[in-house]
Amino acid sequence: MSHPRFEGDITGSMTDGRAGARQCRKSDLLLIPHRYTWRFKPFSILEPSDTCEHTFPTSHHIRDPLEVIPREVVGQAPSRRASHPPRAVSDPSRTVSQTLAACDAFIKTYKISLRSLHKAFTDQRILEALPIELWERIIDAIYPHDIYDATEHVLTRRTLASCALVCRSWRIRAQSWIFHAIRLGDVPTLRRFADLLTRTPAIGPLVQKLYLVGWLLHAPASVVTAMPLILGGKLPKLGSIVIFRSSEPPRTRDRRSGRRVLPHLPIHPRRPLSFRLFASSLRYLRVEGLVFPSFVDFARAMQSVSEISELACVRVRWSPPSMPPSLPYAASRISFRKLEKLTIRQLGMRAVEILLSSIGPSLSCLDIDVPHFDKPTAENSDDVRNNYEANCSLSAFHNLHALRLAFSPSPGLDMIVLNLVRGYLHSWFPPLGGLLELAPLAPDLHSNSPVPVWSLTRERFVAILSHVGRIADDILASTQAGVVIRIKDRKPLRHWWWCQQVLGCFPALVRADRVRLKFAEQSELG
Repeated sequence: MSHPRFEGDITGSMTDGRAGARQCRKSDLLLIPHRYTWRFKPFSILEPSDTCEHTFPTSHHIRDPLEVIPREVVGQAPSRRASHPPRAVSDPSRTVSQTLAACDAFIKTYKISLRSLHKAFTDQRILEALPIELWERIIDAIYPHDIYDATEHVLTRRTLASCALVCRSWRIRAQSWIFHAIRLGDVPTLRRFADLLTRTPAIGPLVQKLYLVGWLLHAPASVVTAMPLILGGKLPKLGSIVIFRSSEPPRTRDRRSGRRVLPHLPIHPRRPLSFRLFASSLRYLRVEGLVFPSFVDFARAMQSVSEISELACVRVRWSPPSMPPSLPYAASRISFRKLEKLTIRQLGMRAVEILLSSIGPSLSCLDIDVPHFDKPTAENSDDVRNNYEANCSLSAFHNLHALRLAFSPSPGLDMIVLNLVRGYLHSWFPPLGGLLELAPLAPDLHSNSPVPVWSLTRERFVAILSHVGRIADDILASTQAGVVIRIKDRKPLRHWWWCQQVLGCFPALVRADRVRLKFAEQSELG
């Protein structure tokens, strides 16, 4: 019976790899000079072989993306100081740091293209010749992926599951990555994962990130409201929760499925949404695209995570019939006394006021878009716009080192943008080493909403910078704060075009050598 072949391109590091290379055919292991890149396609699981001392389970062990390892594999909690099987070491005096240094040197020189990994993974001599640190680095490089893409996430987990079934040495590292971040989209998937935690409690400490992603978050049976009740107390090391609701079904057949979706989260008045059972370990919360039934429900959910250090709110709303109460009363319902970083995108002016008034002096980074809404709405009336700069004070944040302003396309709202910027800079007292970052608001890469007709062009962004530059020159001249402009553009236009434009926008700060240009990638913006 012919074994399935592995197909993939791996760029990795090798120490004492010549011995292993001699044991493979020339067509199996090719060393090609190349820069350091990782490309790894998922491969099949090997059948049991008489030439290998390890037993390789077949593909019937993997039935569900959530149950990717047999029960006996995860029966015990993994230990980072676990003993590895004996292997041949060419130089006994070589330390781990020297081995890793040699791996880094090899990475810069060679690209390893493995056309067929069957013999490399079934030959015990090759497994013993290569250090375990090399295999762990290869497994680490498999994991980085876009978790919002369901297909890519499942393929990555299957690849890691195949690595975990190779041998005991690989199991610990691969298993830690498999359960590092869990993606849940509906209640049935949530219940299957809860059953897995019940059968193997050792998986609970491995989960550090939880993603609730999908378009059914507003369904009557929502995974958002069910997750704290089902998983509460089972994830002792959960440090991050990301809730992202897409705007429309990803496929046409989902639109025809007839599933009923509510206009807001299905929160019962007597059972509010609470993450209090994760408060001991939770440090990061991101809420995107959710609509709460009322402001009270939003305040209760935020109050349950009052001990977090980082919060991101993107397009969060509450139902229109329930307008927020007065600012002093709203600030008394929410309290973030340990919050260090706050990210706000398209939240609405009133919600921004409430969040800023509920944060303590520990805030060190504020990342906010200008203006605070995606398009003019009834909430953003002319009276609110004209008087808003009086309520956007940053004087209470004495430790605010970084102020990041992301400018969104806002035709006809130039005065609103300038008033907001002037209000922020007048009330901001940057400490030594303070930094003002200016950037265009990048589009949401994971949102299914159509791209708006108007966009922020180069000329439009430079026009905004010219007005903001005059304000920054006057206000920041008496401080030691610097200015960083983050731009994503083509390489031919980065230096000769942008440098000339920026020099004219910040004349005083440029003469003081306090302006920097940072050409960022698209994933770094917005």
